[in-house]
Amino acid sequence: MPIVYLNGEYTPIEDAKISVLDRGFLFGDGLYEIIPVYNQIPFYYERHIKRLQYGLSTLKFNNSFETAILKNIITNIFQFNSAEIINGIYIQVTRGAVKERNHIIPTEYQPTVFVSPMRFPQYTLTDKIKGIKAITLEDIRWRHCDIKAITLLPNLLARTESFEKNTDEAILIRDDYAIEGSISNLFAVFKDCIITAPANHEILHGITRELIIDLIKANGLPFIERKLTSTELMNADEVWISSATKEIMPITTIDGKIIGSGQAGKIWHIMHKAFQQLKQ
Repeated sequence: MPIVYLNGEYTPIEDAKISVLDRGFLFGDGLYEIIPVYNQIPFYYERHIKRLQYGLSTLKFNNSFETAILKNIITNIFQFNSAEIINGIYIQVTRGAVKERNHIIPTEYQPTVFVSPMRFPQYTLTDKIKGIKAITLEDIRWRHCDIKAITLLPNLLARTESFEKNTDEAILIRDDYAIEGSISNLFAVFKDCIITAPANHEILHGITRELIIDLIKANGLPFIERKLTSTELMNADEVWISSATKEIMPITTIDGKIIGSGQAGKIWHIMHKAFQQLKQ
């Protein structure tokens, strides 16, 4: 049974409890982060915490929670848990328990802080080369997708529909543009040029996405940040998604249509190799 941190205490996850008046429970008033772990080292920890701090500031959290405490908490999570069960760290911060349910954000509160070890699925190189299937769905999310908020109902609906249709991801379409996946960022390749949506309020500013862009530039590959039409998406030479849990994963079928050669393309192979080297 994993040992987790909750509001100053380390406890078996089954014993961790929050108040029914916690604003995260009542309103989804909170944020989260998922940090990959390689060899018991949080991968690009500072970038994840910077994104968390951005969300806290944007959602007007008070200063009663300092992200500096997270480093010690994560160190203790490693000590209390077997390394075999950890290849990720989950962090959640809500606005905490309040005296009564009220839509207005209180001026005084003590945030609820939860940190837990995670175990992601592992994919072999053969799995990755084969790629995954996706569908396209209308993007019904709110207009602040750059905030990693725990209010994920539209994402859950999209991911569930993709599961029910025997696919692995839903690519979200807004105003005829392919924005990103329900749980991932999106890349497409046209004649060796890599395209991804710009990092604005319409997408989550994925840390894996940022690292891929760094690697694209380091390898001198053509690259453009711009919107991608749904027609372009279906006619791309390669399509990938990126996330903390899947790293860089090729999509080889969208809405039943084979993309490119039907397996991972040559540019994906370059980027996958570069990412594995970065992990080392």
